[in-house]
Amino acid sequence: MGNTISTNESHHQNNEEKEFLDYCKESERMIRLNPPFKLVRTTPEKAIEFVKQHAPEYTPEVLEYPNPLPEEFKAIKHEQELPIELRERIIGLIIGQAVGDAVGLSTEFINKESAKYFYKGEHINYKHYIIDQHRSKWMNEEFKCGDWTDDTDQCILIIDSLVHNNGEVDVIDFAKRCYYWIHFGFTELGDLGGLGIGKNFGKIVRSKGWINDPIGQSEKIWREGGCKAAPNGSVMRTSVLAIPYFWDEEKVKENSKKIGSTTHADPRCQASVNVIVLILAKLLQGREDIEEIIKESIYDSEKMLNEEYKKEFIEYTNAKTLEEIKLNESIGYTFKPVGCAILSLREAFKMKEKGIDKTIIFEKLIERIAYEGGDADTNGAVVGAVLGTYLKGICMPNDWLDLDNKKWLEERLNRLLHLYQLEPFHFK
Repeated sequence: MGNTISTNESHHQNNEEKEFLDYCKESERMIRLNPPFKLVRTTPEKAIEFVKQHAPEYTPEVLEYPNPLPEEFKAIKHEQELPIELRERIIGLIIGQAVGDAVGLSTEFINKESAKYFYKGEHINYKHYIIDQHRSKWMNEEFKCGDWTDDTDQCILIIDSLVHNNGEVDVIDFAKRCYYWIHFGFTELGDLGGLGIGKNFGKIVRSKGWINDPIGQSEKIWREGGCKAAPNGSVMRTSVLAIPYFWDEEKVKENSKKIGSTTHADPRCQASVNVIVLILAKLLQGREDIEEIIKESIYDSEKMLNEEYKKEFIEYTNAKTLEEIKLNESIGYTFKPVGCAILSLREAFKMKEKGIDKTIIFEKLIERIAYEGGDADTNGAVVGAVLGTYLKGICMPNDWLDLDNKKWLEERLNRLLHLYQLEPFHFK
């Protein structure tokens, strides 16, 4: 009798399912009749006026966004010849991050059942996102949602800081960019503020004295909170830090820890950042043994954790299914996107070995993440960066490349490529 469901239990489940479906239908009907759409962008000119008016009050220490270009350009020095496929892997990393983020937005903060109901298990397209209060923040005037979220915005803040400093990490420079962005977004895109900001990130960046000592202030707030906060806001943005000096893994780890720790002091967050950037750095080096790459990266990162967290970290990084990761529970926990990324990389390797086209691999694995719901944009961003680096170049479906600000993203990507004096990339 053990697993048999009684007639009463079955009837109760059927009623619950019917009520849930009725609720979904009514919600869908209402939001499409009365979409809570509020434009959160204006023209760049009006955004500049907005900054001029409010910056003296809101951001007196950073009155304008710091210059993303260097005062004098110097390419990153490298003694050995660059890997042949480095350019394609960098392109895949950056665009994979943005696309994974944008597709994940389709189901962010809804559960698995709702994701299946609204998108019906079909290919997710930017034109058919649920029009609700959350997703409408990123929609254009045609109610299309071809935009990434704060995950990739913060990645771009890191790119701007790296480019300005010719590939070197400067935590104060990064902090100033965060401080401006959280208040005004990217003015050149017509933003009126940063969107999708997490509670932990917002509290720390707005705290007094953070700009001048971001790492110290971050740790102070973490300790005052009982050393409990371990959200995913650092691992979602730091993939790009695998690119400068990718051959020097110690420097990659040091740089990534610095930027991650400006807002996330918990060792679990640091281990999460560490394992992802190490996997990416090894892929950028041209290494091909995926299982060896993963095992080395996990081993190096688990040393950052005590025994309790180490056991948990190993469970997440060795998950065999997404069900084991439980993406609809504690959705913002830092180990969740890490588990998704490593599982997806292992699956991508198996699919590639079977001769499956790389675009199909990227599409299937990103949609698999999206259909789980939860913090799907963050999970998608980290998975997208890892898959893009592994599969190389444009490995995404064409319709997913139709991002609202893709030319602006292209410019940022090319500045990054220029650090290695690699050929520019252009969307078709």
